[in-house]
Amino acid sequence: MEELLEDGGTQVSDLEGTPEEVVEVLRRADHERTQQMWPFYTDIDNTTAPTLKVGLNGERGALIYWDGKTAHLPADGSNPEPADYWWADHHAPFPRFSEIPAEDALQVIREFLRTGQRPACIEWAAR
Repeated sequence: MEELLEDGGTQVSDLEGTPEEVVEVLRRADHERTQQMWPFYTDIDNTTAPTLKVGLNGERGALIYWDGKTAHLPADGSNPEPADYWWADHHAPFPRFSEIPAEDALQVIREFLRTGQRPACIEWAAR
């Protein structure tokens, strides 16, 4: 599962391990280096396939869900300004109102890894 960290993201079907194991890898990565972002693709070769981008920064997490047509952010995102995150050493800012508590973002990851669909554990707003 370390390839997730090395590559800065992965196709969900290529992940070995449970959603909880993936979350633990991301927790460790955030502890070692905050403000990182990872995309999770349902089909990396298809730009209209669902994708979840997740950033972790200590107690905060950032989310963007792409359904193939529209980007969705958490309905209760708290950051009034864009939030700085990094993807494989490249600046990858998240838009305004994309940050929520990290534990909620981790729950979103778990659900997305199980279903490959937009998680229902939080409310989303199309942006």
